[in-house]
Amino acid sequence: MTWRKHSSARARAKRLADEDRTRAAPDDGRASISHQAPLLERMANDPNAPLLSSRQLHALQATRGNQNVQRTLAHSAHVGIALQRQAVPAPRQPALSQEQMDMTVSATIRAVLDAFQNIPIDVKGSTPGRDMPEGMYGPPAPEPVTVTVTVSAAYFINTNTAEARKHYAAARRDFRRIIRALRQEMSLIESAGKAYSAGRAVEVGKATPDDIKKFVEDALEQGIILEYAIKKKKLAKGEQLIDLPTDNLRDLIQQWIYDTGVGVDCSGFVLQAAIEAREAVRVAQGTAGVPMLPEISHEERRAASFAEGPKVQRPTDLRPGDAWVPTKQKHVRIVMAAGDKTVERQTKKRGKVEREKVEVVEFETAESSGTSKRPKPGPIARTWETASEEKFHPIRPAQTGQGAVGGSFHRIEK
Repeated sequence: MTWRKHSSARARAKRLADEDRTRAAPDDGRASISHQAPLLERMANDPNAPLLSSRQLHALQATRGNQNVQRTLAHSAHVGIALQRQAVPAPRQPALSQEQMDMTVSATIRAVLDAFQNIPIDVKGSTPGRDMPEGMYGPPAPEPVTVTVTVSAAYFINTNTAEARKHYAAARRDFRRIIRALRQEMSLIESAGKAYSAGRAVEVGKATPDDIKKFVEDALEQGIILEYAIKKKKLAKGEQLIDLPTDNLRDLIQQWIYDTGVGVDCSGFVLQAAIEAREAVRVAQGTAGVPMLPEISHEERRAASFAEGPKVQRPTDLRPGDAWVPTKQKHVRIVMAAGDKTVERQTKKRGKVEREKVEVVEFETAESSGTSKRPKPGPIARTWETASEEKFHPIRPAQTGQGAVGGSFHRIEK
């Protein structure tokens, strides 16, 4: 029965086509688009005619206009069937809101900061083994032991190479051994399109938390930190690092990190935070099925280069992921969170000091801070307040309100 129904529909369509061919045809023997339109309209409105193909619908739209074709089909009892032959687009997924992306960026930057401030270091050693079982002779075999301590990255800048290298030269005399050992371990940031090795990234202040972990643990394995502990009179010869109380062991390794400048500079930290934040947003966009933002370049950059991005004009436009480049462009921070706040400010009017409420933007930043000779504090968070919702400057630390800071804010787009 079904077969006869389709056969009948084909026969009817053939008859309609034969009737239409009796009209004058173009010289090349092919029916023009305009010539096909009456036939296609009749087929669209005939419930017994075969369904229109996508090509036929496009031909009809080309001569009658999309609105007229839709009107023709809408008045047809056959519309439900005919439209099935058109391509049905997949349902559109709602785009991620700016608020959702801001929350993702903020959480990712906070996670990057936490990773730099809490690097787990495994310190290996051994303890005397248990007595041999009855009937067996010989000294007990030592049992391996691992103690894990948590340290923070130092600040190290490689820009002023003469000053930095002079300051750290003696402490870094064993670095080449560690760099060679880690030459096959690739880092995140690139130089001239090639990724730094983990050891080299530490040497130039572009290290990731994982690079620092590998570097310190290799220094432990090679006995470099043990020698440091003995020289600092923290251990006697023959003692192991794990013989120290855990807090003392952590402090010893942390001080070695500061003394040797094992860490990251300001631009290296901000670039890593921007890369990781963008990747998190891209993952969320991919999951939602919406177009993804481009990746952030992994190529190393100086602090001043972050000022090349689009400038943020008003404090209320600040978003997580924006770069803050101070006035002299020798440092850079990344905005971690921002929001409105009402504060009380002292003002002097006609010789009298008065207090008034002001609407400002309070924002939190993450950075790696220090100098070429000062490795502390390293990666930290700070909170700031703008002058108002309309003016950035003077920007003051939120905790004290003292010490104005200048500079400009920029999007990191690529």
